[in-house]
Amino acid sequence: KPIPEFSRDDRLLILAPHPDDEAIGAGGVIQEALKAGAKIKVVLFTNGDNNGLSFIVYEKRLTFRKKEFIHMGEVREKETLEGMALLGLSQSDIVFLGYPDFGTMEILTKYWGNTKPYRSIFPKVTQVSYPDAMSPGAPYVGESILRDIKKLLLDFKPTQIFVSHPADTN
Repeated sequence: KPIPEFSRDDRLLILAPHPDDEAIGAGGVIQEALKAGAKIKVVLFTNGDNNGLSFIVYEKRLTFRKKEFIHMGEVREKETLEGMALLGLSQSDIVFLGYPDFGTMEILTKYWGNTKPYRSIFPKVTQVSYPDAMSPGAPYVGESILRDIKKLLLDFKPTQIFVSHPADTN
């Protein structure tokens, strides 16, 4: 489907599973919307910290240390901010939720009510570990994610929402 036309009254919310999905999936949308003067908010559910392959590519070695995986999430966050700046977005247009890579869907399907928080695969943490995330320290439970998304929707009031393609395994 071609990219829709936008106006300066549009408010686009782009929901991305993890860093790079916003550029790959909605880079053209972002460019066209900015040309029209629309407002854009990009929300990343994760920082990509559980991606062992990224660690091998960046650091040329394996790791199983919590701090190193969190560091990789910080590296990928920085890259996202730089990439989105090249497209014309400011840091205030980007929101990182900081939930676990390869764990968010499990949280949304299994971790509600009076359950222990989900424990991430590699960093082995049970709460948002990034101080600049939307809700630092939020436990990895469905209610935390829902609360963040609800706040974003109520505060930003998007006119259009873009998500990953259904065929994307993210």
